[in-house]
Amino acid sequence: MTSISERKILVQALWQTGTKNPVTLHNKTKTPFSTLYSWIEKLSNGQSLDRKLYSKRESKIPPSIRKKVIRKMSNKKQPSLRKTAKDTGLSHETVRKILKSTRFIFKIKQKKVKITADHRLKRLRFAKEMMKTQLDFGYYFFTDEASIWLERALPKGNWSKENSRTYNVQMNRERFSQDESIIEEEFENSFESEDSSKEIEEGDEEEELVEGRHGPKIHLWGGISARGATRLQIFEDNLTSKRYIKILRERKKDMDNLYPEGYYFQQDGNPCHTSKKSTLFISQNFNLNLNWPPSSPDLSPIENIWGWLKREINNEKPSSLTAVKRIAKKYWARLTPYFLANYINSMPRRLEQVILNNGGRINY
Repeated sequence: MTSISERKILVQALWQTGTKNPVTLHNKTKTPFSTLYSWIEKLSNGQSLDRKLYSKRESKIPPSIRKKVIRKMSNKKQPSLRKTAKDTGLSHETVRKILKSTRFIFKIKQKKVKITADHRLKRLRFAKEMMKTQLDFGYYFFTDEASIWLERALPKGNWSKENSRTYNVQMNRERFSQDESIIEEEFENSFESEDSSKEIEEGDEEEELVEGRHGPKIHLWGGISARGATRLQIFEDNLTSKRYIKILRERKKDMDNLYPEGYYFQQDGNPCHTSKKSTLFISQNFNLNLNWPPSSPDLSPIENIWGWLKREINNEKPSSLTAVKRIAKKYWARLTPYFLANYINSMPRRLEQVILNNGGRINY
């Protein structure tokens, strides 16, 4: 099998000689469509596929100011970034960069679903079976819901200094969501310890998707693939089987338009997804369905998209649900094949890590 670097050279050479059909390029180079579409977008814009080299900037911040920032953020009663920025005469983004350069990590306080022994076994079997089939993940549609509160899109958290191993894992996550070069680089095989929080039971279908906080909120549903995303579905009431079927009926057109030749449909084990009505509708309208393992949000790339979207909404500090909806639609429109390539291309690596971790949780 040729390396990614060799495929880049071959694709670039074929492009320059007039071969620009994605199917032809795929057949000649064996490059997955999910990767190929991002390369084609760059080549169409006159860009090179060669990696750029960046020179390191010299820091102009005095050491005394840097120490002051670290000292403030190391207090037990930690101030906000903006408060620290005001006290030190810096911008809050500069404060953030100083913290990251000194191995500080922002930890979000949120509950995780415990992975039982049975779920570990199902995750492991799923990963091995998927790796065995070697299917092109460029033909998969990953779907899911998310909830956003008006008060804040993200749960509360704090900055803390981490050891080298934990820090490197976090930096890998950030590079995965921001840097296209991650396609070529290896992730460190590090794994989180299992969380001991209470397992979430799959109960009645009227149950809310997200529990814990109060206040105005909206729910989002969407699907992503190597060829793009569905339109974003926004609703305020809780998800039911009836509403879910209605969403699928409306958004199936988007999926069919992107993949007229067919695609694999993915969903998690939410009770609304697996009710008798939903199961019947899906079996009648989607020919290829993934038997997704339980307790596996870390396996689905759309979970990373929700995290990115919530951060962007949170940064704009909306003052109403109408503003939240508007901002969500604005950023969802940026989900081009080029943007989504890194997320889709992460699937083989996710499966590998599940196998290496014997079905346990992985760092995605």
